[in-house]
Amino acid sequence: MNPELEAFKDALDKDTGDGRDMIKVGELADAYVAAHPEVFVDMQDFTIDDAVRAVEVFRAAGMDKNEWEAEIWVQHKFGPQVIGGAVQPTLRIPGLGTPAK
Repeated sequence: MNPELEAFKDALDKDTGDGRDMIKVGELADAYVAAHPEVFVDMQDFTIDDAVRAVEVFRAAGMDKNEWEAEIWVQHKFGPQVIGGAVQPTLRIPGLGTPAK
């Protein structure tokens, strides 16, 4: 896996480095999407469910690079989500680090 994806994975992992850093995760996701827009052309219209399903499919298939690029898209477009209870997806405004209301 390339260093950009490794840095993203590390920032998202609560057990590595300095622990999970969601601000850094958003910044790295935004930077990766800006640097590699061709990767995300087919994801532009994904709902949160579509994007999460893509992460799950790539993970199950052992396609690490694709899995982490799909996770980057989730964090870039939607940001951190509350797991459990009713789904209430929020959109992010890249560069601001906070979800749009």
